[in-house]
Amino acid sequence: MALHEHIRTAQAIIKSMSVPDMPVELVMLNEEIEKKFSNIVTVAHIIEKNPEMLADFINVANKVVVCKEPIRDARTATHLMGMEEIRNLYACTAIKKHLADDYYERELLSFSVKVGLAAAELSYWVQDVSRTEAYMAGLFHHVGVVYLYRRDKEGYRALYEPQTTQPFDAHDRELELLGTSHTHMGLVLAKKWHVNDNVAKAILLHHDQNFACVASHHPKVCHLAALIMVATYIVLDTQDEEFVHSQLKAYRSVALEHLALPDTALRAAESMVRKFGSTGLVVASH
Repeated sequence: MALHEHIRTAQAIIKSMSVPDMPVELVMLNEEIEKKFSNIVTVAHIIEKNPEMLADFINVANKVVVCKEPIRDARTATHLMGMEEIRNLYACTAIKKHLADDYYERELLSFSVKVGLAAAELSYWVQDVSRTEAYMAGLFHHVGVVYLYRRDKEGYRALYEPQTTQPFDAHDRELELLGTSHTHMGLVLAKKWHVNDNVAKAILLHHDQNFACVASHHPKVCHLAALIMVATYIVLDTQDEEFVHSQLKAYRSVALEHLALPDTALRAAESMVRKFGSTGLVVASH
């Protein structure tokens, strides 16, 4: 019952704020891809409808798809990428435009890009999660933070920032004081924006140390939540060792226990963050 109450509180907050709908092109893209026989030519035409979005989409696609020549148009992208990859990356392109109104939000987005990069790299070792799903989960895991911050900038920062070193206890305090949290806000926003359902549920669970039990019948949700957790640790560790307190180590350990990642995976993700973290690039795919 408490979960439903927390979600209803998040819904009420979002309803009271100015939250943009997704571009009509994303809605059309979802509808076409959901068809039993989706048409890649139609998908390409939809992507081409918004020139600004098209440019951003191609930029992201060039970081995801490995090919000898750069992707220069939507039709080439649709031939080289799966439909689900296209949907995920187009959603990433659309939602990012709403998440950087001031310096603090740009910092949040920069951090989330790095978490997305790390999660995408780690996904190579997780059989049921695609690179684009992992990137999307990492990129949008803090979307709820942005909107709670917009509602009460100074007050919310005081609630959110301790979660860097105390991801369990400080999140519980946020929930107790607000009657909801950025994870519940993230779930509601993800559903409003037609984000992949597994990603939306993983956003809800990424501060829950019992995530594996809560989502025991949904292995992909568990894997995505765990990827967010491990990726967050990696990004914080590469930024500054002062962030790595005992509870953050426990946060990583709970997730690693579920994923059973080799040390090679952790080193690869750390290398990815150090190499591309300042630009938000995504390279390669599996």
